[in-house]
Amino acid sequence: MTRSVFNVLVLGQSGVGKSTLINSIANYFTFGSFKDALGQQPVCVIPASFEIMDSDYNYYKVEVGTPNDNENLQDLADSCTQKPKVYSFRHKDLNINFIDVPGIGDTRGVDTDNTNIKAVLDTVALFDQIHAICILLKSTDTKLTVEYQYCLNELLMHLHQKAIPNVVFVFTCSQASNFVPANGRMVLAAYLKQLQKDKGIEIPLSKEHMFCIDNDAFRFLCAYHQIDAFKSETPDPYVDSWNRSQKAVKGLFARMKTLVPHDVVHTLSVNQARAVILSLIQPLATISSLIQSNTANYETNFDDLVRRLQE
Repeated sequence: MTRSVFNVLVLGQSGVGKSTLINSIANYFTFGSFKDALGQQPVCVIPASFEIMDSDYNYYKVEVGTPNDNENLQDLADSCTQKPKVYSFRHKDLNINFIDVPGIGDTRGVDTDNTNIKAVLDTVALFDQIHAICILLKSTDTKLTVEYQYCLNELLMHLHQKAIPNVVFVFTCSQASNFVPANGRMVLAAYLKQLQKDKGIEIPLSKEHMFCIDNDAFRFLCAYHQIDAFKSETPDPYVDSWNRSQKAVKGLFARMKTLVPHDVVHTLSVNQARAVILSLIQPLATISSLIQSNTANYETNFDDLVRRLQE
């Protein structure tokens, strides 16, 4: 049996739900329905932790998967994923390699972002091709904030232009918007319009480039299997969320099948060139300063020499 292999790079702002999405996708492929999923333990590709409230307004902390040093499940103030890691999931003839990376806009600062980006490129270099670059956004985003622009700029500026056709946008928290991008699309459209104006980079924003998903059904599924209080909760409100998210995920992978895989060497080359340019900035600035200083000295000495000759 021939396996279909997909290498998927998952990018996004810190806290957008990258790790939870990857876990959700594994369950959408494993179980045919939400009812089937309730009858078995959830599939957890990545260790994750979250808080959830029951109908009596009681909070519970849920932890899934086997904890490791790469996922910070203890400090909610820190970004969860600590460094890039590849998580592989197999289902029937499908083999998916998720490249899960720390979010841009890391709570530990810009220096950490720069370190993370280098680590991302090192991890991407393990693959010859990337089939899709999933940029996660929230459908509930309402403003084109400086942080929003910074995060997308940092993500896109490290991609080769040949990778643009492989970019798709996944909107999380979509149940609140009835599984349409809603305000999130308007904010993204404003950003992409400005990007095209300033950088000449055009990224399509048609329906086949956008997928709306919600992770609440997966969160309930995990709580249902761990916490007795949730076994008496009605799962009905989550059935529609599961069905629509599952449909969106299958649509996402159907879209991937139509894309020409991006050759990673192109993105690595553009980043190597960028690194060389950045490394030359300081030496060139020093040389420029010396030239200006020497020019000033030359002009001073020349004027003095002319004055002496005229005496």
